[in-house]
Amino acid sequence: MSELVTKRLCLRRYVSDDITNFVALNTDPVVREKMDGAKSLKEAQNFFRKLLVSEELCWAIISGDNYIGHCFLSSTDLPNVLELGFLLHQKYWGQGFATEAAQVLVDYARNSDRVREIIATVDEDNFASICVLKKIGLQLKAIEKDEEGEYCLYSLCC
Repeated sequence: MSELVTKRLCLRRYVSDDITNFVALNTDPVVREKMDGAKSLKEAQNFFRKLLVSEELCWAIISGDNYIGHCFLSSTDLPNVLELGFLLHQKYWGQGFATEAAQVLVDYARNSDRVREIIATVDEDNFASICVLKKIGLQLKAIEKDEEGEYCLYSLCC
């Protein structure tokens, strides 16, 4: 998996030195409020260790010399369908970084012969993330419900 580069960002594979930044991001209750909540220190460390050896498409989002977040394209139960996700440290919110990172992931997926659809799930009240998804071309496909409540399913056909 190669690096993905934009004007302001470098999306690169994780290295062991990223653990402190990754754990800080994933244990932050505000950052993970619209997800499944903050991870414990041990959960975040274990998740990072698995991520280092995983074949999943996960990237550290770097701006200059700063780790600003995490993004991924993960496989789903559906063939040729990838789920897109992103998570940024609070101080980088509202600066277009999520849109920039998500767009480069869409472009990456579209260049693959095997991807026919990109999906993303988001809470109904996560307006900032919904805005990002719309900007990069995903459209509301359905309102779904799970044990945590209702959420929106966005989709983009490749």
